[in-house]
Amino acid sequence: MTIVPLSPHHHDSVETLLHEKGWDDHLNSYEGTIAFVALDGPDDIDPRVTGIVYGFAADAEYAELADQAGHQGPYGWVELVVVAQPRTELGTKLLRHFASRTAKAFPYLMCSLDQEKEPVDRRYAWARERGFVLLRGGPNMVMGASATDLT
Repeated sequence: MTIVPLSPHHHDSVETLLHEKGWDDHLNSYEGTIAFVALDGPDDIDPRVTGIVYGFAADAEYAELADQAGHQGPYGWVELVVVAQPRTELGTKLLRHFASRTAKAFPYLMCSLDQEKEPVDRRYAWARERGFVLLRGGPNMVMGASATDLT
């Protein structure tokens, strides 16, 4: 397994993964973001994408939540972590890779859990186990963590 920055030749494989995992609302939304993919082989032999993580700078609305919790910015946003095979630690590896590669730009990372996707309880537990804490509950739940706590 190799984790590399997303490039245009990964596009078809990423789209297939997102569709297979029920994240059609994220098709093409990772373009122009900070994104990394996990590959099942060397990048030069047309490997299959087995996972993706992507994010960007957090909106001011969310940065205010982190400020209120006593964290210093600038802030990044982890938009999505998707893996082909759950419970393999690949999602954790992707998240840690993202955090380590963006820590200088974004010392604090935030995310939201889609309340309409199941199983939200399992995804909430996964995020907490990796170091995220609840910043705002309810239907627009927001969690945050220091990038160094995630690496």
